[in-house]
Amino acid sequence: MPYVPNRKTRYPSVNELEAAVAEVVTAGAAVGVSPVLVGGLAMQIYGSRRLTTDVDVAALRGIPMGEPIKKLGIGGVRVLASNGVPIDVIVRGDRFAPLFEEAIAHAVRLNDPPSTLVVLPEYLVAMKMIALRSKDADDLGYLLAATGVVDLDAARDIVLRHLGPYAVLKLDRALRDALLAADAERDDGEE
Repeated sequence: MPYVPNRKTRYPSVNELEAAVAEVVTAGAAVGVSPVLVGGLAMQIYGSRRLTTDVDVAALRGIPMGEPIKKLGIGGVRVLASNGVPIDVIVRGDRFAPLFEEAIAHAVRLNDPPSTLVVLPEYLVAMKMIALRSKDADDLGYLLAATGVVDLDAARDIVLRHLGPYAVLKLDRALRDALLAADAERDDGEE
């Protein structure tokens, strides 16, 4: 079942999200940390139409941006940008830390906004596989079914190295399901 936000969900505008990204990038640069976009904004960069309520960044260490409003169960904190947009600064300290560290090391720089890094889609696949929320399953399906977005061999290699051989089987099943769903959607559109 696709992820459906509740009716009270507020989606920040593009300008609000961009301002929050600029703020976390600037705060990170001041302490020598390069935050990397993950989550909904990264999905949008790779062509997804999914909206997001916050900015998610992965970092090697914390970024001082005022008082945290929430500690994240996966590691890191939620802070608010000066415009009120929530920013999740993810700093993994668990068994998935090596995946995030490698993803941060291989992130690519965007042209707009400048100095912003985004996780490669192959790492995003592995991150979505460990997140276990319905919107992450939807995001995984999008990444796998979208033509030319993910290098599947590279994604399999990342998943194998960081999540293990059983996860590769789950990835292949998710790929099959995503392609079947995309075919069914195309068939529905042709009728």
